[in-house]
Amino acid sequence: MASKERNDDELVAAAMAAWYRAGGRDHPNLGSEVVERRGLRYVVLWGGAWGQPEALAVYRVGPDGILHRMRQPPADIWDTTARVPSKPK
Repeated sequence: MASKERNDDELVAAAMAAWYRAGGRDHPNLGSEVVERRGLRYVVLWGGAWGQPEALAVYRVGPDGILHRMRQPPADIWDTTARVPSKPK
Protein backbone atom coordinates (compact mmCIF):
# COMPACT_ATOMS: atom_id res chain seq x y z
CA MET A 1 0.00 0.00 0.00
CA ALA A 2 1.31 3.43 -0.92
CA SER A 3 2.16 5.95 1.74
CA LYS A 4 0.42 9.32 1.81
CA GLU A 5 3.79 10.87 2.63
CA ARG A 6 5.53 10.28 -0.72
CA ASN A 7 7.90 13.12 -1.54
CA ASP A 8 8.12 14.81 -4.94
CA ASP A 9 11.11 12.78 -6.14
CA GLU A 10 9.33 9.51 -5.31
CA LEU A 11 6.19 10.67 -7.11
CA VAL A 12 8.12 11.66 -10.25
CA ALA A 13 9.98 8.32 -10.22
CA ALA A 14 6.68 6.43 -9.82
CA ALA A 15 5.12 8.42 -12.68
CA MET A 16 8.10 7.64 -14.92
CA ALA A 17 7.79 3.93 -14.08
CA ALA A 18 4.06 4.04 -14.87
CA TRP A 19 4.81 5.85 -18.14
CA TYR A 20 7.20 3.13 -19.30
CA ARG A 21 4.90 0.30 -18.10
CA ALA A 22 2.12 1.82 -20.22
CA GLY A 23 4.35 1.64 -23.29
CA GLY A 24 5.76 5.18 -23.34
CA ARG A 25 8.61 5.45 -25.83
CA ASP A 26 9.75 9.03 -25.38
CA HIS A 27 11.99 9.68 -22.41
CA PRO A 28 10.74 12.07 -19.70
CA ASN A 29 13.38 14.67 -18.86
CA LEU A 30 14.67 16.07 -15.60
CA GLY A 31 12.22 18.98 -15.81
CA SER A 32 9.36 16.65 -14.81
CA GLU A 33 7.71 17.97 -11.67
CA VAL A 34 4.95 17.84 -9.07
CA VAL A 35 2.53 20.80 -9.14
CA GLU A 36 -0.44 21.69 -6.95
CA ARG A 37 -3.70 23.15 -8.24
CA ARG A 38 -6.79 23.85 -6.12
CA GLY A 39 -5.51 21.60 -3.33
CA LEU A 40 -4.81 18.63 -5.64
CA ARG A 41 -1.33 17.41 -6.59
CA TYR A 42 -0.30 16.38 -10.11
CA VAL A 43 2.88 14.96 -11.62
CA VAL A 44 3.72 16.41 -15.05
CA LEU A 45 6.17 14.39 -17.15
CA TRP A 46 7.99 16.62 -19.61
CA GLY A 47 9.73 15.37 -22.73
CA GLY A 48 10.91 16.83 -25.99
CA ALA A 49 14.11 18.63 -26.87
CA TRP A 50 15.59 21.29 -24.62
CA GLY A 51 13.96 24.57 -25.50
CA GLN A 52 10.88 22.79 -26.89
CA PRO A 53 9.19 21.07 -23.95
CA GLU A 54 6.31 18.70 -24.54
CA ALA A 55 4.04 17.29 -21.83
CA LEU A 56 4.11 13.52 -22.18
CA ALA A 57 1.63 12.69 -19.41
CA VAL A 58 -0.06 14.12 -16.34
CA TYR A 59 -0.83 11.98 -13.28
CA ARG A 60 -3.08 13.03 -10.40
CA VAL A 61 -1.85 12.05 -6.96
CA GLY A 62 -4.74 10.43 -5.08
CA PRO A 63 -5.31 10.85 -1.33
CA ASP A 64 -3.80 7.40 -0.84
CA GLY A 65 -0.62 8.38 -2.72
CA ILE A 66 -1.56 6.34 -5.80
CA LEU A 67 -1.06 7.94 -9.24
CA HIS A 68 -3.95 8.17 -11.70
CA ARG A 69 -3.19 9.11 -15.31
CA MET A 70 -5.26 12.00 -16.57
CA ARG A 71 -6.84 11.66 -20.00
CA GLN A 72 -7.71 15.35 -19.96
CA PRO A 73 -5.65 17.32 -17.43
CA PRO A 74 -7.12 20.49 -15.92
CA ALA A 75 -6.54 23.47 -18.18
CA ASP A 76 -4.82 25.49 -15.45
CA ILE A 77 -2.09 22.86 -15.12
CA TRP A 78 -0.30 24.58 -18.00
CA ASP A 79 -0.43 28.09 -16.51
CA THR A 80 2.85 27.87 -14.63
CA THR A 81 4.31 24.62 -15.94
CA ALA A 82 4.37 25.44 -19.65
CA ARG A 83 7.94 26.62 -19.54
CA VAL A 84 11.31 25.50 -20.72
CA PRO A 85 12.83 23.07 -18.20
CA SER A 86 16.29 24.06 -17.07
CA LYS A 87 19.06 22.05 -18.68
CA PRO A 88 20.95 19.84 -16.22
CA LYS A 89 24.55 20.82 -15.54
